[in-house]
Amino acid sequence: MERNAIWLGLLVGAWGCNGDDETDTAGDDGTPGDTDTDEEEEENEVPPQGYAQLDPWLDAGEYLDWYCEAASRASTGVSPHGIVRVCSNEFASEHATGEFPVDSASVKELYDVDMTTLVGYAVSIKVSTGTSGGTWYWYEQVPPGTTITGVTIDANGVVADGLGDDGSQAETICASCHSTASNDYVFVQVGE
Repeated sequence: MERNAIWLGLLVGAWGCNGDDETDTAGDDGTPGDTDTDEEEEENEVPPQGYAQLDPWLDAGEYLDWYCEAASRASTGVSPHGIVRVCSNEFASEHATGEFPVDSASVKELYDVDMTTLVGYAVSIKVSTGTSGGTWYWYEQVPPGTTITGVTIDANGVVADGLGDDGSQAETICASCHSTASNDYVFVQVGE
């Protein structure tokens, strides 16, 4: 029950999201992991979409070969995510300003208040050209059984799973909040 109260506090901010101070590129502290082959790295570069494919991909830690922040940290601004650690794929990490290239992606690990227990994920993937929320795929998963007034969470803990213009919570929560980012719906990218 305490975890549900924590998530309520973290996610309720999504309804009043008016920006996030996390606009700086998280640069030199991110380092890529090692991979066995270049082909393996390419396969892992862009996450699959949809819970059935994305959940096992996340559980396997495929994104850990990306550029990741060194440690979990408290979100800044009005971010509803609480304690996080962000990883950016090569397409996102090498981008400077303006519209991100298709296949840019990030995984935001969501942590419990102890800053060490991974409890969920938020994923964004640039799926088409343009600078609207609908050019991004949005996914968020919290602990199953979490309840938040006004937010629909399925039995798997999935809060959002779709495009930012599909009328779902991917639009009303994720894209709505990220529309305040100064750089194509991205608040934080971890650089080389």
